[in-house]
Amino acid sequence: MMISSINRINEACHVKVFVEKSVLMMEIDCGSAETVISEELFLRNFEHSKLSSCNKKLAVIDGKRLKVLGKISVSVQLKGKKQQLFMIVLRCDNDFIPLMGRTWLDCFYAGWRDIFSNPRIKDEGIYKLEEESVIEELKSKFSTVFDGDFSTPIVGYEGDLVLKEDKPIFRKAYGVPLRLRDKVNEHLDSLERDGVITQVETSEWASPVVIVMKKDQNIRLVIDCKVSINKVIIPNTYPLPVAQDIFASLSGSKVFCSLDLAGAYTQLLLSPASKKFMVINTIKGLYVYNRLPQGASSSASIFQKVMDQVLQGLENVSCYLDDVLIAGTDWEVFRP
Repeated sequence: MMISSINRINEACHVKVFVEKSVLMMEIDCGSAETVISEELFLRNFEHSKLSSCNKKLAVIDGKRLKVLGKISVSVQLKGKKQQLFMIVLRCDNDFIPLMGRTWLDCFYAGWRDIFSNPRIKDEGIYKLEEESVIEELKSKFSTVFDGDFSTPIVGYEGDLVLKEDKPIFRKAYGVPLRLRDKVNEHLDSLERDGVITQVETSEWASPVVIVMKKDQNIRLVIDCKVSINKVIIPNTYPLPVAQDIFASLSGSKVFCSLDLAGAYTQLLLSPASKKFMVINTIKGLYVYNRLPQGASSSASIFQKVMDQVLQGLENVSCYLDDVLIAGTDWEVFRP
């Protein structure tokens, strides 16, 4: 298995705040536009406060909308200041530490935005962060998972595509703009060198590929399975994780690390029986896919099942497709 990146580990920042007659432990969240609390906390501490209507539309990082019950006006004391501010009340399955958003930060930490608009560069030799030390230790001990080599797939697992009927579907290759042809040819050569694809002379099956430009001006080949194999594939029903379940598993954690698997599905071998279905038609001819294709409708469920099996039994680890989240109460959980 190969990892393309490790995101910086961050410890949550908490502060005690006097709200009405209660003392709340709140988490500083400059990514949140509003200050929010759970319905459970509202009923426990502020049930006598008037809940007024709120037309704010809020969502979590995966885009899922949050249920806004309303807002309450509360007296807040922090850092020697007293303000009358609003908190938004959310209905959710799990209780959570209330988040202090930007509206409150602007009141009590007036200069916080200047930190990001005028960052100060520190001497790394003096201010070596502990998380950087952990990351370097991981990269040193497990260097092969960061080397960018796709030639070695996940060991011991295969993806299997099951069709309703073995009735071949052959589609012609899509055209490619002249300015992109060299990049497409180079990309195909790279995939062939890594063993992801193998050129073939003939095939009864073929799917075209779409060229997608990335922000760094490189390209990605996306298999258009909608016009071919997805018409006859039997969906894999293995469930994908629910975001709320993943968030609930993070309860009590203070430090976090996310791993991004390079190439995602292409790290998983395709079963020999499935390879004949998974042929791409390109400007350089036909190539059989040796790895699990991203465009097939069953690929996400197949890959999630394999990842769950690979990570089974590991504490403090959650996975959503090619993103692995590790959480713990201290730094030791990340040390190899």
